[in-house]
Amino acid sequence: GTTWLVLNASNGNPIQTYWTYDGGVRATVVGDVFLYPTYINSKFVYWAYNTSNGSAWAISSDASSHGGPLLDGVFYYSSGSNYDTRRLYAYNVSNETSWQVHSRSGVNSIRELGGVLYYDAASTTHSGDSLWAHNPDNGTTWEIEGSDATNIFLGLVAGGTLFYRTSSSSTSGLWAYDPSNTTAWQISNATLNGDTFTSLGNTVYFTSDTT
Repeated sequence: GTTWLVLNASNGNPIQTYWTYDGGVRATVVGDVFLYPTYINSKFVYWAYNTSNGSAWAISSDASSHGGPLLDGVFYYSSGSNYDTRRLYAYNVSNETSWQVHSRSGVNSIRELGGVLYYDAASTTHSGDSLWAHNPDNGTTWEIEGSDATNIFLGLVAGGTLFYRTSSSSTSGLWAYDPSNTTAWQISNATLNGDTFTSLGNTVYFTSDTT
């Protein structure tokens, strides 16, 4: 029942540490290392804390970072000077190395399906975002055509299908992508109301203003 201060790297100022729902900022554990987002010196960065020896260090240095999935001991996250300049990065916990995975900007949400990373990033065909994919096993990256969206938010995986929200101008729609046949399609013509959609089993539930 004991409680103790793990780390104080704020020079006397409060450190805000966050972890929330699976799609947002979150903490991740790899062996004895605890990866977590925190806000220090006006920067929202990721830190690592080794529970076995009490050491701690920053794994990202940009002002805006956002956590993603963990694959084979490698933590994937987006990072940049601000929301619009985030790029996809990887961090290997075992050897404490990091590298940029993809140079496209605008990466804000990352999902994993079948060992492949899916994320939003600036499109090469229009002025907004596209759905992108990266296979860490062979290092390939490709753009997935579907909607000409201004913004994309990747929400969840259900029944082997990736579901995500797209927005353009004043409309927002729920889309799906099936990697087995590489097709993307909009789920009905209902306008998605915000980011409120979830799944129970293989059924996806969402809120809409459309009747």
